[in-house]
Amino acid sequence: MTSIFTIENSHALWLILLLPLLWWLSSNTKTTLGRKHLRLLTTFRAVSLLAVILGLAQPIIRYGNQDISVIYALDVSRSVAADFIDKSLKWIDEVEERHNPAHSRIIIFGQNRTVVSSTEEAKSITIADFGKDALSSDSSHVEQSGTNLEAAIDESLALLGADHVKRIVLFSDGNQTDGSLLDLVQSAQSSGVRIYPMVADSAQVEDAWISNVRLPERVRAMEPMTSLVSVFSPSAASVEISISADGGLITKQSYVVKQGFNDLQINIRLPEAGSVPLDVLMTVENDPYLENNRAQISAWVEDKAKILYLEGVSNASSYLNEALSEAGFEVTVNDRIPKYDDLKLYDAVVLSDVLANTISSNSMKDIKRYVQDYGGGLIFAGGENTFGDDGYSNSILEDLLPADFEAQEKR
Repeated sequence: MTSIFTIENSHALWLILLLPLLWWLSSNTKTTLGRKHLRLLTTFRAVSLLAVILGLAQPIIRYGNQDISVIYALDVSRSVAADFIDKSLKWIDEVEERHNPAHSRIIIFGQNRTVVSSTEEAKSITIADFGKDALSSDSSHVEQSGTNLEAAIDESLALLGADHVKRIVLFSDGNQTDGSLLDLVQSAQSSGVRIYPMVADSAQVEDAWISNVRLPERVRAMEPMTSLVSVFSPSAASVEISISADGGLITKQSYVVKQGFNDLQINIRLPEAGSVPLDVLMTVENDPYLENNRAQISAWVEDKAKILYLEGVSNASSYLNEALSEAGFEVTVNDRIPKYDDLKLYDAVVLSDVLANTISSNSMKDIKRYVQDYGGGLIFAGGENTFGDDGYSNSILEDLLPADFEAQEKR
C-alpha cells in the first residue's frame, strides 16, 4: 500500500503571497485595539485565508496500488507528418526513462496495427502505403492508407495491465477513416482509464477526405431525411457526393466547399426496411489519394409509417392518399374505425370531414385511448360534416381535440 500526495489546482497557491500583505496592513492600520488583540485578530485572519487557499488548491492524498500501466498508441497514417512520428518516439523514450512505469507497450497503427515493447522495435516496423486492398497479415507491416482509431484504442484497452493505474497516450491527428471512436472513449473513461491526446502535426498533403457520415436516430423506409456528410478539403473546391444503398445509387449532388472541414446536408430516402449498407463516395478533381474519399456505414431502416385514413366526402380520398403515399407513408383507406388492438398497428389516424354518427361511442373511446395511452397520432380535418348538433359537439373526440365544434349562431 502506497500513498501519493497531489495538488489538483496548484495555481491557487499563488494566493499565499497575500499573507505578507495582510500582516503589513495590520501593522499600518490605525485602531483602538491593543497590540496583543490586533496580533491575535491578524493571526486568525491569516489562518482563515490560508484555509481558503488550501481548499482552492485541492490537496489530495491517494492510497492504493500506484503501479502504472501505460499504452502509447502512435498513428503513422499518411496524414501524420513524419517528423512528428520521430518526435513521439523520442518523447516515449524520455517518459519511460524518467517514470519507469510498471507496464508499457507501444501500438503502431494506421489502417491496421502492431504491438511492440520498445521504440527500437517500433523503428524496425515497415510502414507502407500499399492501399487498403493490399493489407498484409505480416505484423511487421503497417498500412498508411487509412486510420482506424477505434481498433487502436480497443486494443490499447485490452493490453492495459490488471490492478494497475491505467493510462493511454494517443498520438494522432484525429483523422479517422474507419471505426467510431466516441463511444469507445466514453466507455474507457467510465472504466477509470485516462486517455491523453497528443495532437499530431498534419502532413502537408493536398488531400481531401470524408471525415464522418451521420444519419437521424430514427430512419423509416421512403421517409425524406437529411444525412450529414462531413468532408475535409485542403482548399476551396467543387465536390460531388454520391450515396448508394445496397449497391443502388439513390442520390448524387454537387457542392462548393471551403478550405477545412465542411458539413454537407444531403436529403435522401432509403427505399427498403432492414439493415441497409450505405456507400458514400466523394469525387473531387486532382485529389492524390482516393482511398479516404469513401465511407461505408450500415443503417437500420424501419418499415414505412402506417396511416389509417377515413374520408367523409365520397370519392375524395384519392387526393390525400396520393400525397401521403408520395411522402413515404403506407396508407390504408377505410370506412370504419377498427378495434383498439388493430388501431395500434398504425402510427397515426387521419379523419377527414367524417360524419360523427358514423363513429360509434366505443370507437371514439378507442381513439382516445389510442392517442392518450398508446401515443398514436390523430389528424382531424374539419368540414361541413363536423360542426353543429349533428357534428362532434359534446363528443368524446371534442374533449380530445383542441377545437370547439359548437356552431356559432348568427347575430
